[in-house]
Amino acid sequence: MHLEGGPVAIETKLGWTIVGETDRGRNFEETLGESVMYMSVTDYSITQLWDLDTIGVRDNVEVKSQQQQEMEAKDRFLQKISRDPSGRYIVELPWREGHPPLSNKEVAVKRLQATTKKLKEKGLFEVYGKLFEDWEAEDFIEEVGERSSGNVEHYIPHRAVIKPGSLTTPIRPVFDASCGSKMSPFK
Repeated sequence: MHLEGGPVAIETKLGWTIVGETDRGRNFEETLGESVMYMSVTDYSITQLWDLDTIGVRDNVEVKSQQQQEMEAKDRFLQKISRDPSGRYIVELPWREGHPPLSNKEVAVKRLQATTKKLKEKGLFEVYGKLFEDWEAEDFIEEVGERSSGNVEHYIPHRAVIKPGSLTTPIRPVFDASCGSKMSPFK
């Protein structure tokens, strides 16, 4: 398949990379194997580029075994678990140690806007909102205000599943706890 356009620039961990076709004057079949790749590295010295750690390659000695990681995760879990005055358990999400903070707020907000638009078009926005109001009244969920930027935050977007024939749950939210962020793995 031939895409219109020219070379594109992609920011990678090692700098800006330009990738694309080199010759637009010939037939696509003739230029199929030809491409250009150029890297502009401005943030690293040549010594840093030779260091494999810069691109994420580590020696096996530096990488913890799966069993060690599981034991450390269990220890962190046991240290962080607590109970509130009503007796409910409070547990932090199991973040991988040393991983940069993630935020999927932008993705979650866009999904919320799409869900809201769809529900309003179908006249189900108030019914869907009532579910969340009921959950809040029953203390299943709580409203969380703005947090300081230093906290690790992960949002759980949801979408409405509509089953008009269902007597018990004609509309219900489905949550996507595995929703990632828009952050590129190379940044």
